[in-house]
Amino acid sequence: MFRSSTSVTGTGLAIVGGGVFVWWLLLPPPTAAKPTASFAGWATWKWSLIVWIGLTWALFQHMFSGLRHFVMDVGAGYELKTNRILGDLVGGRRDRADRRALGLDHLGRTA
Repeated sequence: MFRSSTSVTGTGLAIVGGGVFVWWLLLPPPTAAKPTASFAGWATWKWSLIVWIGLTWALFQHMFSGLRHFVMDVGAGYELKTNRILGDLVGGRRDRADRRALGLDHLGRTA
């Protein structure tokens, strides 16, 4: 299983999400002279949607991966079929083409 997606989304949420949150806290409120100098001016800009969509995806992927690990911590979900279904739902399981493209083809091989 390719487990670094949880680490990547957690780190991304901490760095990008934390940076955006601190920026929001430090900016002064908008004024009539500079209405776009505020956080709201940037947040509603069409290209900032990429950041919002990325943060939203990272949040949900990280949350569902954590729920999957919680289910496995209580002793459920270790059956091969259930584990693969949960991995597919979370996005944590990679097929052979993904492993080969990432240079991780040696992972997942059985003897």
